[in-house]
Amino acid sequence: MAELVEDRKGQLLNTALKLASVHGWRKVTRTQIAEATGTVESLINYYFGSKQQLRDAIMEEAVALSMVSIVAEGLVYHHPSALEAPVALKRQAQAYIEKHELKLPRWMVIAEGGAVHAWA
Repeated sequence: MAELVEDRKGQLLNTALKLASVHGWRKVTRTQIAEATGTVESLINYYFGSKQQLRDAIMEEAVALSMVSIVAEGLVYHHPSALEAPVALKRQAQAYIEKHELKLPRWMVIAEGGAVHAWA
């Protein structure tokens, strides 16, 4: 596993990764990160931008750190970084998916091209 970053943005991202490990990647919020780090949500917005950009950063770092549970969730949701993860990591994540029976919520669908959307 790679070393965790030590700058402020890295500290926020490390906290987001810890929260994602506990609560799930898609359920991590800026509020949770701000509370856990003793900062304000606007700082998370400053470093990561939109909710999707925050999720992207979490998934990219999870792939870099080989965090199987988070990458597994990314595979379920067809996140590009998870789909492009190294083969060995994807195999571990797939085994995690099967063991924990992870799947998309019923109200979400995979559209043509692999994008995940809510039902219209």
